[in-house]
Amino acid sequence: KISVQDGVAYRFIDNERSKLSAALSPSFKPYDSSDSIVLAGMSRKMTLNAKLSGALDIVRGTALKVSYSSELTNEHGGSLLDLAVSQFMPIGGQPMIFAFGTRQHDSKLALYQYGVKTTEATLNRLAYDPGATNVTYVSVNTYYDLSRSISAFLNVSANFLPSNAKISPIVSKGETITALAGISYQF
Repeated sequence: KISVQDGVAYRFIDNERSKLSAALSPSFKPYDSSDSIVLAGMSRKMTLNAKLSGALDIVRGTALKVSYSSELTNEHGGSLLDLAVSQFMPIGGQPMIFAFGTRQHDSKLALYQYGVKTTEATLNRLAYDPGATNVTYVSVNTYYDLSRSISAFLNVSANFLPSNAKISPIVSKGETITALAGISYQF
């Protein structure tokens, strides 16, 4: 599978109850230094991650999902563990997948996402290391098959930062809503 969201993925196991896949997936930069004066002089880049993902059906339509990714491009060297429960529910004939989960950023990734390195500190922006963080989220996903191998998808997520990320000098909101739309191709 090739998609903007998942990168290049190969599914090793795909049966009625379980799925296991490996991927090289992009992680878009969390912000640009021009987004705010508070971020001036801070540099964050898009990274490439090695990712292993699995899903286990608990009951029909409900799954336990886990993924682990580690950054490969030597930008921060961090990793992410994502645990979620998802529920498939067709609404008006459209497939909808609702999820509730947590993403555990190790200390390296949390510093990259929410912290201020000592080399980035200024008089108005003190160095800050949040340590490992657990970001709780809820999301809604849907897709529409355009052909046998091409699908359009939409993901809307609400993320809730923990207090150690919220108090960072570069964080202005404890909650964020993001949307991602794209096209995927399966071969």
